[in-house]
Amino acid sequence: MSTRSNIFVDFNGERKQFYHHWDGYVEGVGKDLLVRMEMAIARARNAIPYSLGLRTERAYKEFLNLMEEEGSYESEEIGLHGDIEYLYYVEFSPKGNRVTYSKIEWQKLGDKNYRQYLETAECGVHRLC
Repeated sequence: MSTRSNIFVDFNGERKQFYHHWDGYVEGVGKDLLVRMEMAIARARNAIPYSLGLRTERAYKEFLNLMEEEGSYESEEIGLHGDIEYLYYVEFSPKGNRVTYSKIEWQKLGDKNYRQYLETAECGVHRLC
């Protein structure tokens, strides 16, 4: 059975959205996003040693490239996919030298209505320097 998820990726007011059909739970997509984020941050750190702002932008672009390269994540227009069970939010921000990553779980209330769980679990915070 599929466990569908959406992933929002934000940087400096720009948002990209992806959809993943399988393994949307934290141990699947959640873990994969953390691995991709760590790779993106390492590549940005190696490419741009000094400027935190440029390094953050580079990490964001590297992350998007990693999301698109295999084809397992589908790029989508902004708006929730109608049947998701998990929503992930990744924000690349130079404020406080960190990139945040959080998981929000969604519960289906009816055929057309979804509501957010009360708890949002922060899965990780990654420093850029």
